Amino acid sequence: MIQEKFKTMKSNGLDEFVTLIEDVPVFFHDTHECNIGATVSIRWRFDLELREYGVKSINAYTVQAQAEIINLDTLEVIEVIDTNQFDGWTLEDEDIDLNHSICPTDCSIDYKDSSILIEW
Repeated sequence: MIQEKFKTMKSNGLDEFVTLIEDVPVFFHDTHECNIGATVSIRWRFDLELREYGVKSINAYTVQAQAEIINLDTLEVIEVIDTNQFDGWTLEDEDIDLNHSICPTDCSIDYKDSSILIEW
């Protein structure tokens, strides 16, 4: 069943950003499905908490993800996932490195546990 395409994701304010990641692997039951791929838009935040003595904390985290699951043989969109609209899908941020450019660099989709893993 093909679902409607989602609306274009936009950032909300100066502390939010949107990153597009293409060629995302999709996993079913611990195996990579070779003819299925995805394109994922990630809306994320960067927060800096300041005190008069200096920087208290620096945080970056994912707010929302939208994924188009695609049959790579036919280029047909199989499913559209929007974590703001579908209950049960979780976002997992992994390996955030605040020493270099701060933005999501890769991700994967796992149908087994309904999660989208965001790598930084």
